[in-house]
Amino acid sequence: MRRTRARIRTQVLPQLENDFSPQIVRRLGELARLAREEEIFWNELVEERYRACIQRQGNQFAVRIHDLLSGPGQRGTSNEGEPAQAAPAASYWLPLTERLIRRLYEEVKGDRRGLSSQNVVEVIRLASESPSGRRVQLPDGITVDRNFGFLNFSRVEANERAQSRKGPSVHAFTYRYEVTLQTNGTTTVSVPELRSCFRLKVIDWPQGESETKRGTEALDADLLGAPLILRNWRPGDAYRPVGRSSTRKLKEMFRTLRAPGRERETWPVLESGGRVIWTRGMPPAEEFCAKKTTRAGVLIEEIKL
Repeated sequence: MRRTRARIRTQVLPQLENDFSPQIVRRLGELARLAREEEIFWNELVEERYRACIQRQGNQFAVRIHDLLSGPGQRGTSNEGEPAQAAPAASYWLPLTERLIRRLYEEVKGDRRGLSSQNVVEVIRLASESPSGRRVQLPDGITVDRNFGFLNFSRVEANERAQSRKGPSVHAFTYRYEVTLQTNGTTTVSVPELRSCFRLKVIDWPQGESETKRGTEALDADLLGAPLILRNWRPGDAYRPVGRSSTRKLKEMFRTLRAPGRERETWPVLESGGRVIWTRGMPPAEEFCAKKTTRAGVLIEEIKL
């Protein structure tokens, strides 16, 4: 009688049969059968929705907010180009939303232990109410970041969590590497902070046919002055991209590029003589880009380690 199951069978059920209904055991068995059938249905629907909506990028799992908050076949975009949001509290698909969040948590962590119903509510609130750049911290180092019309689920390693508990460090997101270009050839700069290396290739200009499509991304080697520095983004960084008539702040360009907020502090920037001339994923500076009069061009390539 130490086991709960035994006490229910020998004490509770007979009491229910005597006081309420002689058919209570049969009816509870029928209820259990219906519950099993419902659970099979939900599991199949969640897996189908998961396969249709979840995008994996390395150790990150992304889902469109509209897909998370709505049911199959419901589409729509807002005037700003972001997915239109459903009202989760009034949605018929709220049970599917909750199960999909638990499924994403399980995929990232390996199991669902530790995830509470309140955690699920916080993720739904992040999707339906919060602006881009906000984050929800779930148990066991699982984070959910809102990046415009998407939620990104990922796991923060234990050493990173320990560092965050100690508080921010002024050196946590800082790196700076001086670059010495080869006269003709490739210079490689390793950046452990990004787990990447950058290859700066000096080529004769005009570029060959194989590089024609990349011409607008090349820099003019003769215009680059010392010191040439590869570093992380800093608040206030700005330059005039190719084709633009005015200077733009990188902070504004991040929004256009939809760069994830958590990656912006480590975003690579190349400066020449104290001026920003290039940054990842964006056109180079107009004053330093390769033109028809260029004798030697510089192409920059990032390679993940």
